Amino acid sequence: MLTKSYLLKKKRMNTSKQNQDIRNYIDSNFAKEDDLLKEVRKGGSSAFQVPGQEIPPYVGKLLYFFVKLRNPKKILEIGTLCGYSTLWLAKGLSPSSYIISLEQQPLFVEKAKTNIDRAGLTDQVEVRLGKGVDSLSTMLKNQEGPFDLIFIDADKKSYAAYLEYAVSLAAPGALLLIDNLIPRESNVGSPNPENAQSCAVYEFNQILSTHPRLECVLIPTLAGEKGRIDALGIAILN
Repeated sequence: MLTKSYLLKKKRMNTSKQNQDIRNYIDSNFAKEDDLLKEVRKGGSSAFQVPGQEIPPYVGKLLYFFVKLRNPKKILEIGTLCGYSTLWLAKGLSPSSYIISLEQQPLFVEKAKTNIDRAGLTDQVEVRLGKGVDSLSTMLKNQEGPFDLIFIDADKKSYAAYLEYAVSLAAPGALLLIDNLIPRESNVGSPNPENAQSCAVYEFNQILSTHPRLECVLIPTLAGEKGRIDALGIAILN
């Protein structure tokens, strides 16, 4: 006789497989990568030694759409990694627009700069090395804003700090995009108190949803190689 726990486990496995199939279907049909993007994504997985750390191709295509629709003059990216999301953002740039991307790991900065150079985008994309909060503080002091579009995809424990800097550096009506807002392996909305990262994300979501200067929504996404449920935050600065 099949037990209830076995049936629940099998249901979860079937759901996970379906999520993976859906993500692969969308990626292959609606977010086709050029050779460089494909190479950067695969190279990023090798650098992390864990596949799926970069955004999925279809989320990259979504970033590209936002850039095309909004036509931002200045974009700020917090969290470069190997430059995969940076390249998707850059695909939508007009000739007079540019991106400043912040990354605190020297290895990733080196890889990202190489990839940006290969794409012929060194005149429009600048990657800066340094701890995110320190770099943002310097930018604010130097009055480097306002930015028309800001994408946050970095260490989750610092998301609340990144958001406040982003609001200060953003132009009125700016679009803010924040990735990974549904943590993995936790009860939705009620994370294990011992899981510091999950707690930080849900605390951030509360800040985001009640922020007096932002109108926002979370859009479910399928992340990682297995297509786990995640979310992209989309906010407009009032």
